[in-house]
Amino acid sequence: YKISLKEVQDDLDRIENNAKSKKEELEKIKNRKSENKEKINGIRKEKEECEKKIMNLQTKISLLEQKKQDLKNEIEEISEEAEFYEKTEIIDDIRGLDFRIKRMEREKESLEPINMMAIEEYETTEERYLTLKTKYEKILKEKEAVLKFIDKVENRKKEVFMDTFNKIAENFSSIFFELSGGDGDLLLENEMEPFEGGIDIEAKPRGKEIKRAAAMSGGEKALTALAFVFAIQRYKTAPFYLFDEIDAHLDDENVRKVAEMIKRASKDSQFIIITLRDAMMASADRLFGVSMKDGISKIVAVELQDTTKYEGKKFEVIEEA
Repeated sequence: YKISLKEVQDDLDRIENNAKSKKEELEKIKNRKSENKEKINGIRKEKEECEKKIMNLQTKISLLEQKKQDLKNEIEEISEEAEFYEKTEIIDDIRGLDFRIKRMEREKESLEPINMMAIEEYETTEERYLTLKTKYEKILKEKEAVLKFIDKVENRKKEVFMDTFNKIAENFSSIFFELSGGDGDLLLENEMEPFEGGIDIEAKPRGKEIKRAAAMSGGEKALTALAFVFAIQRYKTAPFYLFDEIDAHLDDENVRKVAEMIKRASKDSQFIIITLRDAMMASADRLFGVSMKDGISKIVAVELQDTTKYEGKKFEVIEEA
């Protein structure tokens, strides 16, 4: 069962987009949670202050009521004792005391009714907070599941890539040896994280030193590039290939080797090659020559049933001016 890198990448993109969406939703919930928490704290503080104020006033009222009762008791005692004395005017003191008592009662009434909406709003906000907390915990679990799935896809993607790379690298070494008689290797720039680096080519044509692709001559680069293309073709063939003067920098011997390899590979794919080299033409199944006469281009097709009779011959191809 093979999974293409494109399918894996599409799945990964879809998962990353889903994870990004979940992350944004989680961030919004966190912000709303923080706002609600601040609001709840404010309401709690207001409630505590109200309750504290009420308790203080209730304590004060209780003390005043007790004092009132004590004063009444004292007045009654004094009144009883006053019957044995000459009557004196004390009405002003009693009126002042009544005034103070009434003033305290008015202060008590001014505190009522208590703002019950604050308590109701607190309960509503707390319920909303618990709902958001539940959603938040659910999203965290979903996020964890998505991250695990992403890790699974990443591991599978890396596994498929490394399997493909190793097979193509093996093909490359074999084909490079067939073409040049030397050694060639495909190297990962970052073996631990292959998707964070590229692929480099190290080649050692027969009788020469090991070189990286950037240090090769034109012919060596052409031969190495063809070995890489054929390595991929051997791993997974395409319906057809179009080559434009791939043999321009090759000597006759290497042109012949490349032509023979293309001939063998043509059993599974079709190769269309633009060339001016006789050795390449000699291995073709069909030739198309382009000529011009009196300003008119003309194409001439030739079927080659027995290619051996064309080896060593010159094929004149007149290019359009």
